[in-house]
This record gives sequence, structure tokens and C-alpha cells, in this order.
Amino acid sequence: MFYAAQLFLSRRGLCVPRDVSIICHDPDRCFTWCDPAVSHFSWDARPVWAHVSRWVNQIAAGKHVIKRSLIHAEFIEGGTIGPAPGR
Repeated sequence: MFYAAQLFLSRRGLCVPRDVSIICHDPDRCFTWCDPAVSHFSWDARPVWAHVSRWVNQIAAGKHVIKRSLIHAEFIEGGTIGPAPGR
């Protein structure tokens, strides 16, 4: 989705980060090849998949489960965030 958004913006003559700031909600190995580096969140998906697996098993067993889980994430600032207009 990140690259699709970047392509969409560039086709309209908008430049990241000069005109628009964008970040990605997931890390991607391809980001190491990007210049400027992509601003993104880094997090471990394994606890999410474990939580979803437990939830599905409980739903399959007929239990009504609503539980919020927090996932530790780190913001990795790259070069895709620019200054606000007028600064």
C-alpha cells in the first residue's frame, strides 16, 4: 500500500516529502533500499498472530471473547516526513 500511495502521489506531480509526508504502518525489508528512507513503525507480528489464533479457537468453542491487547511498536523516522507547509 505504501508504494501504491507513493506512485499515486507522483502521478499527480506530488513529491514525498516536499509536498506530502507519508509513513508506513509495517516494516518492510525493501525499505533498506529506499532513498530517502521510509518512515515506519517496527513491531513484532508474532504476538498478534498468537492472539488471533487464541481468539479464533475460543470463538470456535462458542465463547464470546472481546479483549484488547497492546503491542509494543517503535517509530522509525526516515526521510518521508517533511516540514509542515509555511515553515
